Amino acid sequence: MVKSSIKAPLITVCVPTYNHELYIAESLESILSQNINDIQIIVADDGSRDRTPSIVLAYKEKYPDIFDLIMHPKNKGIQKNVRSIYHLIKGKYVCWFSGDDSFLPGKLKKQLDFMEANPSYVMCYHDVWVQNRKNGLKYRFNNFLIGRASHSGNITKNLIRDRCFIAMPSTMIRREASKKISHRFDLGTSNDWLYAIELSMCGPVKFINEPLGIYYRHDRNISKTSISYKNEEIIYTFLDKEYGPLYKDSIQKGRATLYINYFFKYISLKRYEDASHLLNKIAMTHRKSLGLIFFSLSQIPIFFVKHFFLWFKTKSIHR
Repeated sequence: MVKSSIKAPLITVCVPTYNHELYIAESLESILSQNINDIQIIVADDGSRDRTPSIVLAYKEKYPDIFDLIMHPKNKGIQKNVRSIYHLIKGKYVCWFSGDDSFLPGKLKKQLDFMEANPSYVMCYHDVWVQNRKNGLKYRFNNFLIGRASHSGNITKNLIRDRCFIAMPSTMIRREASKKISHRFDLGTSNDWLYAIELSMCGPVKFINEPLGIYYRHDRNISKTSISYKNEEIIYTFLDKEYGPLYKDSIQKGRATLYINYFFKYISLKRYEDASHLLNKIAMTHRKSLGLIFFSLSQIPIFFVKHFFLWFKTKSIHR
């Protein structure tokens, strides 16, 4: 097990990475450029087959008092790679990052200033630019036109109802509040969302309405057949079992919105059998609740506004 010689840093930035040779230097430089001296950067390389290991080793040699490295000789998968980081975290505040994303100037300072001045807050997050490296599409993540809400304060009900409106690379988490919470990889690929929900149960959360990072997307890695509502449905099933009495209304509305969104998404992808299956689910979950029916109907125009906005932005880029 890797041990750290770094003494009680103020901020720990966790960077799981795999085959990011084109982006990892940009990501690490964006952290170093924050001008925060009291920092620990943990890079966990998951057996990359490209030049990522040699790049991060060069950073460790250059900044031995800042960097901790975990170098897996073979690929273990994102679950074990992230878990391998936990025991090294020493910071008062924790930021989760990725080897292909970027911080913008002033990000850590602005979040640190808020968290230090507001000790009751367990987390703060900010808007980010979402940028597609393939087609150049760029937009703000917490933009109401694409259906991403943003809330401050006690936001657990909002996070459950509106689904995840927090980009995890935008977060700064108070480690003391999060010691009993970890990523639940046994619950699928939407575990970041559950992580944010359970953190929000520990105290208030602050939204900073300014894009202070870039979250890169790679649509070429996502096939149309892999798009599924089931990743998020697993989270709702867990929430219903663990917290149902406290958040019943939010769980019902969140699940309804999930089904409506994916129904139209499947239609647009010509996956008519999947759409028909979801239509049956919608009928079953709504048959006893007139209020839920009206709520779901209100989500339909939001879905179409969101997708028209993204379509228009994409067309504008290629004119």
